[in-house]
Amino acid sequence: MIAMVVDGSYQCLGMSDIPVAHKKAGKSRVEYSNSNTLEHVSEGLEEWKAAIDQCLSTQEDTKCEFCNEFAGVSTRWRAELCYLEPDRVLVTFRRLPSAIHLLTERERDVLDAVATGKTNAQVAEALGISLSTVEKHRHHIRQTLNLSSEQELHLTAWLVANPDILHALP
Repeated sequence: MIAMVVDGSYQCLGMSDIPVAHKKAGKSRVEYSNSNTLEHVSEGLEEWKAAIDQCLSTQEDTKCEFCNEFAGVSTRWRAELCYLEPDRVLVTFRRLPSAIHLLTERERDVLDAVATGKTNAQVAEALGISLSTVEKHRHHIRQTLNLSSEQELHLTAWLVANPDILHALP
């Protein structure tokens, strides 16, 4: 997990770390600190701004997803924003598979259920959809995420549900 403090003008005031790919490109967290975060959001800019604005105005935690472009590397992130003080929010990031944003909301629901180990029948019952619809969603998820097997689908679903595990690896 990566954390940063962002102010009301969307400036990064400090950052805990940067992804390995950025480090390999010769970049450091210091280069990202004190930069305008809007310059690095390549997709989901309005969601990013709205989440920061909402967190600051309501003083309540919120979430968003966006794509970040830094050091020539584009990555998809799930962010949780926590109010710190007037004009400052703490943002924690978890990396997502790059094509995860191409899934529909219902496909994301199915993927979440797969992560918990539910069978197709259990997913259908929990979501109030037919068994064949669940099977179609699973097939489309595998196609969209370029997964070749059910095992890859289960692993990906689990990693999406538990993104912090990747950051714990050496």
